[in-house]
This record gives sequence, C-alpha cells and structure tokens, in this order.
Amino acid sequence: MKLAVVDLFVDEQVQAANDQVQALRSARDRAAADERLAQLWQLRRAGLSLSEAIDEVERRAVGGARD
Repeated sequence: MKLAVVDLFVDEQVQAANDQVQALRSARDRAAADERLAQLWQLRRAGLSLSEAIDEVERRAVGGARD
C-alpha cells in the first residue's frame, strides 16, 4: 500500500515538473519571437541604460507604426 502511495506521489511530482518545463519552454519561445525584446537586449549590450533602451524601443515602435 505504501509503495502505491509513493508511486502516485512520484508520478504527480514528475507531471508537475514536466508542466513547469513546458511552461518555461513556451515562455522562452515567446521571448525569442518578440522583436522588441531582441531590440532591448541589443541596446542594453550596446551600453544603454535600461530606461534609455526602453525609451528607444518605444520610439522605434511608434516610428514604425507610422511607416
């Protein structure tokens, strides 16, 4: 009986871990597909502060919307 309870517990933990991994993979895929996030990282690597980089990404988005 105790073995069955342990097996059920382990199965539930494995499923929970699998669900978390899937959620993380999904979030990674969404982030990789977000052009604004890519621009933000590029500007940060170029030395802009976070607030400067955000302002620049927003400026580009507004400018691109008018094109």
